[in-house]
Amino acid sequence: IWPYLKNVILVIIWYLPTTIEHQTSTLLWLSRLSKYTLVDVFAVIGVLVGVQLQLDVGGTEAVTRAEPRFGIIAFFLATVWEFLQIELVKAMHERKVVVPGGRRRNRIEEEEVVVEEG
Repeated sequence: IWPYLKNVILVIIWYLPTTIEHQTSTLLWLSRLSKYTLVDVFAVIGVLVGVQLQLDVGGTEAVTRAEPRFGIIAFFLATVWEFLQIELVKAMHERKVVVPGGRRRNRIEEEEVVVEEG
């Protein structure tokens, strides 16, 4: 459920109007938490590499091995895509937030000011 929830949060933060501080902190936490999604993949790969059971039951030898199939490969690719996606959105957000002089925008600069001459 986490990959779907993360994408929903990402869409909400990107498209709904919130403060720059709220967007920045949410994107930072999503980026931090997305790195832990790879732990699942590494755990499964560790099991794949480390598991080979040889049993001798009643004179019959049984060998059990784990091998990667499409599911774990697809999960790994989806996890990498998700990680790249959050980093891209975070970079786009930083580009939006930083003013050309190198300083961060404040709340006054966020709002568009329309001056009517009359």
